Amino acid sequence: MIVDNSKLNLGPVKSFKILKEYVLGYKNVGASLEDFKIFSRDIKRYLSEGDAQMLIEHFMKIKHMCPSFYFDFDVDSKGRLSHVFWVDPISIKNYMLFGDMTSFDTTFKKNKYRMIFGPFKGVDHHKRCVIFGVGLIINESKESFVWLFNKFLDAMGGRHPVCLITEEDEGIEEGMKLSWKDKVQHRYCMWHILKKLREKVGPSICKETEF
Repeated sequence: MIVDNSKLNLGPVKSFKILKEYVLGYKNVGASLEDFKIFSRDIKRYLSEGDAQMLIEHFMKIKHMCPSFYFDFDVDSKGRLSHVFWVDPISIKNYMLFGDMTSFDTTFKKNKYRMIFGPFKGVDHHKRCVIFGVGLIINESKESFVWLFNKFLDAMGGRHPVCLITEEDEGIEEGMKLSWKDKVQHRYCMWHILKKLREKVGPSICKETEF
């Protein structure tokens, strides 16, 4: 029950209370709240140690069923998963049709595994957001972005986007220069520009609608 509830983001305290209602009283639970907390901690630690291997095995199963599915990964000097990239056949097809203008965004930053989520996105002919590929990287260094951009290019058969739209980030810019040279135009995302506008130019100029 603790494991199932954790998939719904319900912690050990709520699990303890839910089970109390189910068995009609705390005395019938058969464990204390502290037992619930300890078990929850231990099961999370156990699962986290195998999550990376489970992810790679999952991708391998998909690759076996669908040979057009592309994925690659890298590990650090300690054997820990450091980079992952994957893209399915539909995403590749979308990129061939709508990938001239591609957006790459790492705004979501780090998850609980301290890895940075970086999707490649675009817009189709119905103005809907479509995903071209997804990467997880350990940090925002130029080396990580070089690895990711090269894997993206490999998955897309060597076809570069005409323009890549990103946030302002030194690691991304250096990674682009090293991996894609000058083959791709680079532009900053308007959302990030407008977000920084007030602090850069001041509130008085922001009120100038003509400007």
